[in-house]
Amino acid sequence: MGLIRLQSSSLPSGSVIGHVKSYYTTKNDLQGTTTFTDTATINYTPKSSDSVLRISSVFHISGQGSFRCLVDNVSLGDPTSNYMFFGIDSQTSSFSNSERQTTSPCWFYTNTSTASKTIKMQFRSYAAAGANAIAVNELHENVNFSHIEIMEIAG
Repeated sequence: MGLIRLQSSSLPSGSVIGHVKSYYTTKNDLQGTTTFTDTATINYTPKSSDSVLRISSVFHISGQGSFRCLVDNVSLGDPTSNYMFFGIDSQTSSFSNSERQTTSPCWFYTNTSTASKTIKMQFRSYAAAGANAIAVNELHENVNFSHIEIMEIAG
């Protein structure tokens, strides 16, 4: 019996028609900047122009700051003046005695073409120095833990 290939267009709405996952294993201390900084990037080429991309991520962070997700440099909800992570610990830097947190946000992006998409996670510090900075992968450097995952769902 041979392999049967189905076209993604023939699958019912709600079917998963594509998937990709990319790990981010670098330790990144964002002291010195309060602007959003590219931290992890993944490229994905949709199989359908009528689908939804479920973008999920898991990141290990410490310190104080916020993050956002961009698709082709368009933010999917911009926390303009809000900071999602804000610890009250006594610390001297984002790597020293700060709370360690794991965050796992999820976004849905309505896709309208089969052109390749660049999906980025950006982080920014609450303040430019010391205890008010944010760090990614403080305890998970060189470990497959933090990641971005894309699941394409048929429309």
